[in-house]
Formats: sequence, structure tokens, C-alpha cells
Amino acid sequence: MCSRRDELLYLLLLPIDVSDSEGLENRKHMREIDRLRRESETISRLLMQASLVNVRTQIEQVKSHLSETESFLES
Repeated sequence: MCSRRDELLYLLLLPIDVSDSEGLENRKHMREIDRLRRESETISRLLMQASLVNVRTQIEQVKSHLSETESFLES
């Protein structure tokens, strides 16, 4: 079973007659789609990292608050 990426690579590697402007446009379009897919994956990764950093910060704040509350209750 071929992935969408394999299909795109196959299309990019097909021999194209330079005088065939439609073929060149299709190839250009496929390269643009591939570039946008890579950018989308990068953005998704960065958003996930940012989300994890935010979660970590919130957990640290809750732990700090719990420590303060525990100290208050012990006194």
C-alpha cells in the first residue's frame, strides 16, 4: 500500500516534456503541496511542544500552591 507521500514522490519523478506546460504546472503544484505538508507537520510539532511547556508550567504552579497550602495547614 502506497502512502500519499509515495504517490507525490512518484508524480514528481515522472519524466515531463519541458514543452508540456500543464505537466510543469502540475509538478510545481505537487512541490507546493509537499512543502505545505512539511510546514504543517512542523507547526503541529511546535504547537505540541508549546502545549507541553504550558502544562509543565501549570503543574509547577499547582505544586507550589500545594506546598504553600500544606505549610499553612501545618502551622
